[in-house]
Amino acid sequence: MIQQCCAAGEIHTGTPSGRVDKVHGLDCYIASPPAGTEPEGVVVILPDVFGWELVNTRILADAYAAKGNYLVYLPELQDGMAFDPSLLTSLANLEASGLTALLSRAYHLARLASWWIPFARANTDAAVRARLHPFLAAIRTHPATGRLPVAAAGFCWGGYWCFQLAADAAADRVEVESESGKRQALSLVDAVFTAHPANMRVPEDVEAVRLPLSVAAAAIDKMFPKRDVDVARAILERKGKEEGQRHEVVWYEGCHHGWAIRGNKEDEAEGRKGLEAEEQALRWFEARFGEVRGRAGE
Repeated sequence: MIQQCCAAGEIHTGTPSGRVDKVHGLDCYIASPPAGTEPEGVVVILPDVFGWELVNTRILADAYAAKGNYLVYLPELQDGMAFDPSLLTSLANLEASGLTALLSRAYHLARLASWWIPFARANTDAAVRARLHPFLAAIRTHPATGRLPVAAAGFCWGGYWCFQLAADAAADRVEVESESGKRQALSLVDAVFTAHPANMRVPEDVEAVRLPLSVAAAAIDKMFPKRDVDVARAILERKGKEEGQRHEVVWYEGCHHGWAIRGNKEDEAEGRKGLEAEEQALRWFEARFGEVRGRAGE
C-alpha cells in the first residue's frame, strides 16, 4: 500500500513566492494572482501524502495563480502527519534492484511504515472530511470569495478527495444567498482536476461523479492502472452523453505515478509532460469557470 500510494520522485528547486496564513481555521499556503489583477476564481489544491509544505506543490500553486489569475489555497489537511520529503529515498529503494537495495529494503519498509501508520490513523475519511468541507463551505460564503467560481485540484492522496467532491452529495452542499437575494444550495466546488489519483474505488467512485472532472493519468501507475483508467474513461464518456456534463481523461505515456508533482525536471520528456498536466488543469479551470460566469449572467 505504501509503495503504491507514494511512488518515488524528486524535490524541485525553486523558492515559492506565496505566503502562509490561517484561512478558515486551517494553516494554508496562499498564492495570489499578479499584482493589480483581481482573481478570476479560487483553486484549492489537495496535496499528496507529502502535504502542504512540499516545495513542489507550493511552486505549482504559484504557477496556477500567475498563469490563471487565480487565488490558490493549499491547506493543511493532514493534521501535521504529512510524510517527510526525506522518505523519497526510502520510496526509491522499493523500486530499485540489486543486492544493495535488497539488503536495505527491510529498513526502508520499516521507516515508511513508521510514517504511514500514524498518517492513516490521523487521516480517516471522517477526519479529513471534517477539515475539508467546512474550509470549502467558508470559501463559498466569505464576502471576499463567495462570488468567485471554485475548483479543486488533487494529486495522489488528494486525488481521492477530488473524486469525493465530484460526487457532489446533496448533504455536502452549502446554502448561500444569490445576488437576487434568494437562498440556493451550491456544490462545494464547481469543477475538479486530478492527476495520478490514488485509493479510489473503480467503478464505484467514478459512477458517483456529478461535477465536471478532468483526470491526468500516468501510464506507469499501480494505483490507477490502465484497466481502471479505461473503465473510468468509458464511464465518464457515457455520463457525459447521458447527463450533459463535461469530463475528460488524458493519458500521459511514459509517465510514472507522481509525475505531475514530483516528476524529474532533468528528464526533458517528463519535465515537458509535467507542464502539459499543468496546462491541462489551467485549461479546465478557465473553461469551467467561464461556464459558471455565463450561468450567473443569464
